[in-house]
Amino acid sequence: IRKETLKKLILAEIKTQYPDLSNSGLAAGTSFTPSTSTADVGQIVNNMTLEEKIYQMLMVGVQLNNGQDYSDSLAGGFILHGGSDYDANLNAIGSSSKIKPFIATDDEGGQIVRAAVGYPSAKSYGDSQDYDKLYSDEVEKSELLLQKGINVNLGPDADVSSSGTMYNSERSYSSNADITKQCVKKVIEARKATDVNGVFISSSLKHYPGYGSNGTNSDLGKVVDNRTCLLYTSPSPRDGLLS
Repeated sequence: IRKETLKKLILAEIKTQYPDLSNSGLAAGTSFTPSTSTADVGQIVNNMTLEEKIYQMLMVGVQLNNGQDYSDSLAGGFILHGGSDYDANLNAIGSSSKIKPFIATDDEGGQIVRAAVGYPSAKSYGDSQDYDKLYSDEVEKSELLLQKGINVNLGPDADVSSSGTMYNSERSYSSNADITKQCVKKVIEARKATDVNGVFISSSLKHYPGYGSNGTNSDLGKVVDNRTCLLYTSPSPRDGLLS
């Protein structure tokens, strides 16, 4: 009952705030016919019901370790949390859906290990400035993730940190924005160059608007940043990378 009530509230709010989303030309509950052509993406979206559009905007966090069946889920994506069975048949997730979902993880290396084991931390690459090794390691890691059925790796970490949580856990490449930018660029290039059966790893630069040197872990508590400007200092690691 709570789930259905929440669903109705979300639908009502979206209809109010984004009326164009409901302009699909189809009656409620009517579904659309999928197409394999990227040229038909606009048509697919226009023919989706409001409910289907909402689901496509959701990435659901799950811990996959008990043979759960998500084959018929309408969610646009799943992020597999630590402790998941990454050797399970991940291709089964959303296999009955009209649009194949994103299957994501946050495999950063170092202390943040998910499906790919044995890779150095971000800080170690930044310290060495060995961009060739970073590139080759990322290609290898991307191939491994793709073979397991993962198509999104939430990262790379574009935070510029000289202390705090990101620095202490070695998740930040460097306290230098230029070094961080070079590392982030190499990771993105490696992922775009790695193709398994026509699929490559998508990236998501984090954390926005910048974790900086904050000492609180946002996974465990509220993070307060008292900087006047939350955006990165100039030059930003994002400069020239987002287009």
